[in-house]
Amino acid sequence: MMKKGFKDIYTGLVLFAASLLMFFYVIPHHIKAYTVYGLPPSFFPKVITVALGVFSFILIISGLRQGGKEAFSLEAIKEHFRSIDGRPARNVLMIFGIAILYYIGLATIGFIISTPIIIFLLGIAFRWKRYVILILISGLTTTVLYLIFGVVLGSPLP
Repeated sequence: MMKKGFKDIYTGLVLFAASLLMFFYVIPHHIKAYTVYGLPPSFFPKVITVALGVFSFILIISGLRQGGKEAFSLEAIKEHFRSIDGRPARNVLMIFGIAILYYIGLATIGFIISTPIIIFLLGIAFRWKRYVILILISGLTTTVLYLIFGVVLGSPLP
């Protein structure tokens, strides 16, 4: 059985690497910081990214304190890769495929139509069996998001 410290260390390392990538590459190159007054548009993404980095560092320290030193042994790494049966990888690939479909759907048919479809597909991917409730949740979520961003905030939706 894989120890919790092992999972915490590697999850923390991945999240910390993601926060560094977002802070030093994604935010500076993809969020324009033009502002005349107030906070720049990159302020809140930087705050969230720094929080992610801090919490992932805390997760790494917590994993090391829970006996994670054995997590770096060759036996623990072999046990980790023996415990992967292909199912988690299949789920990740399925969700990644659904995300690509959503990206294509947003560009072609728009937010209102593609969002409930994708929420429904994600519910099926997570093995939700109550299809009527899943349809209601996907429709209600899309409606609430449209009302908040499209009507109240006046943000253009694709």
